[in-house]
Amino acid sequence: MESVWQAAVLAIAMWTLGGVSGDQIAAFAENPDQTNPYLSTPDLLAEGKELYLSAGCYACHGTRATGRGRLGPDLTALKKPDAEIHELLAKTFKGKVSSEEIWKIMAYLRSLAER
Repeated sequence: MESVWQAAVLAIAMWTLGGVSGDQIAAFAENPDQTNPYLSTPDLLAEGKELYLSAGCYACHGTRATGRGRLGPDLTALKKPDAEIHELLAKTFKGKVSSEEIWKIMAYLRSLAER
């Protein structure tokens, strides 16, 4: 039942935000092995956390990104390659968050998995 809710939330989000232009993800289609270009420094992780919160990710995934009791899944256990996650977030945020900001959010989320 949980996966049905997650699929419904994703479908609503995608419908609300509209389609994705090829320009937003073209670089990742050409290089699916691309990894996060940012080093995980304390300043970068703090910025990534702030971006995570200001983008409203916490509304579905919780303030600690574990998804507990929320609609969104646990983001502290990301198993997919960086490029694939980046592509999904680029589609979800459709121009509301830059590519650089997505990489910083991802660095923050990966740091949570290491704790």
